[in-house]
Amino acid sequence: MARVTNIGGSILIVSHLNANESKGMKWLEDVVFSGLKAEFRERREAIKKQQTQFYSWSIHIHGGEGQLIKDEDDEEVMSYGPAVYIIKKKSVPADRAKELFSSKKKDAKNVESENGDETELTLPPVKVEFLTYD
Repeated sequence: MARVTNIGGSILIVSHLNANESKGMKWLEDVVFSGLKAEFRERREAIKKQQTQFYSWSIHIHGGEGQLIKDEDDEEVMSYGPAVYIIKKKSVPADRAKELFSSKKKDAKNVESENGDETELTLPPVKVEFLTYD
């Protein structure tokens, strides 16, 4: 997924699963976040050697406010309907990247030592924003 877009580009996904509901959030974690983590693991060595551009991801989730509907048991449940996910790739300045991509770890794999501190390269936080419309 991460290789299909340039920095500044976006991936647009329309899904019947909405992250406002548990099934939609599970899909977001299982598919989108795991894809971003896999891509980061592939690039980790290039990041350590600073042979790659640094970038981070943000996800805008567009959907409705939700409506109460009756389920098959005639119980009222909240339904949010489909969602549009816009996944954006953003460049990160090199000086900010060190702070975002590193976390202090002891006895960890893929560890880099700098000034006696043990740091591990980790996927920077993915900004998730929910946008709703009437």
